Amino acid sequence: MIIQFVLTAGVCLCLLYAFNQIKRWPLSLAIALVAILGLVFIWHPKWANSLAVWVGVSRGADLMFYIWIVISMFVILNLHIRNRVVDRKLAAIVRELALIKPRRPE
Repeated sequence: MIIQFVLTAGVCLCLLYAFNQIKRWPLSLAIALVAILGLVFIWHPKWANSLAVWVGVSRGADLMFYIWIVISMFVILNLHIRNRVVDRKLAAIVRELALIKPRRPE
């Protein structure tokens, strides 16, 4: 029973973050929907078990873990893509500065 309150607090923080990021509405909407679904499954674990059996997984906890893995992979991919974009922009800026202020090797 205590774990439900701890998990609820964590999911509510995620929900608060989603509402705080409302300017980025597709991402914040996705976070809010996942958080609300998480709250439903925290307080009604039998529903998670029923859904798990329906999709072919033995337990609801296993289903949530598999979903977490997929979501984490998407997040890592998104961060990797953003990092590559930032690297390209940084390289362009450094190249531009090198052309503006050339230095002779000593």
